[in-house]
Amino acid sequence: MMTDTWTWATVTAVSPLRIKVDGDTSALDATTDDLVGSLAVDDRVRVHLHSDGIIVAGVQGGGAPEATAATPNTLALRDGDGQLKAADGVAADDVATVGQLSVAASLPDAVDLDDYTTPGLWHQDSNARAATGTNYPAPYAGLLEVFNGTQSGTFVYQRYTTYGTQIAVYQRTFYGGTWYGWNLVGGNDTGWVDITVRAGFAANSTSERPQVRKKNGFILSKGLFANTGMAANGSYTVGDLPSGFAPPVNVIGRTGTSSGGTTASLFFTSGGSVIIRTSGTLSGYYGIGGYTWTTD
Repeated sequence: MMTDTWTWATVTAVSPLRIKVDGDTSALDATTDDLVGSLAVDDRVRVHLHSDGIIVAGVQGGGAPEATAATPNTLALRDGDGQLKAADGVAADDVATVGQLSVAASLPDAVDLDDYTTPGLWHQDSNARAATGTNYPAPYAGLLEVFNGTQSGTFVYQRYTTYGTQIAVYQRTFYGGTWYGWNLVGGNDTGWVDITVRAGFAANSTSERPQVRKKNGFILSKGLFANTGMAANGSYTVGDLPSGFAPPVNVIGRTGTSSGGTTASLFFTSGGSVIIRTSGTLSGYYGIGGYTWTTD
C-alpha cells in the first residue's frame, strides 16, 4: 500500500502519464493525476503519493501553476515544494482564501440566526440590532461563526462570541431540521439578560424588569412582575427564560409580594417558562429574585 508522502520522481511516459520515484527501479503502474500540464519524458517532478493514487504537483525549474482563480475542479494547488496554496474565491460557493475568511460580513437588523447555515463569518456591531434579531443567544453585538459537518448541511454548528465587558462564547447545533438550544461554553459572566415577558403581562418597572444572569456556571434571578393580566387564585405563565438558562428540573419556591408576604408560588420550569400562581389576595407585584440554579 502506498504511504502518504512527498518525493521526487522522473516522468517515464506521458500518455498515459507514468513516473519512476527516486530510488525505485521501475515506473509506478498506477493512475497519475497531473496538476502541472505539458509534461515531457525525463522531466523531474514533485509528487504526492497517497492511498488513493499519485499527484504530480510541480516540475523542477517550473513549479505548479500559480493558485489564482478557483475552477470547478480546483479548490487549491500545491507549489513545487508541495505547499498548499488556496485559490481566490470567484463564485459564492468557491472555497475562500485565508484573507477572505478573516473578514466577516455584517449581520443586518432583525435577522434570524436560524437562517445562517452556510459556512462563514458574520459580525453584529450593534447591541440594538442583536436585540431586534431572532435566536441570538444574548442581546449583544458579536461574531457569528457557522460550520458544516457534512456537504449536505445535515449537521450545522454555530458559535457566537459577544464583545466588550459582556464577553461570552455560546455554541449550538442543527440536525435533522431542528436547531438545539444555545449553551454557554466560554466566558464567566453573561451579565443580566432580560426574561421575555409574555403578551398580556408586564414588568413592574423598567428598572425592576425580570432578568437572569449566568456567572461561573450558576444562574441568578432578579426583578419584579406587575400584577397586570393576573387575578387572585390563578396560575399564569408570565415569561420565558433566555435560551441556555433553563434549569434541568423545575425550580419551585415562593415569590415575594407587595404586602411583604410570600404566599404566591413561583416556578422556573425545565422548559424555560416562568410561572406565577397567585393566592387568594392579589399582590401589586411579584418578585422573582434570589433564586439560583445550574443548567446541568
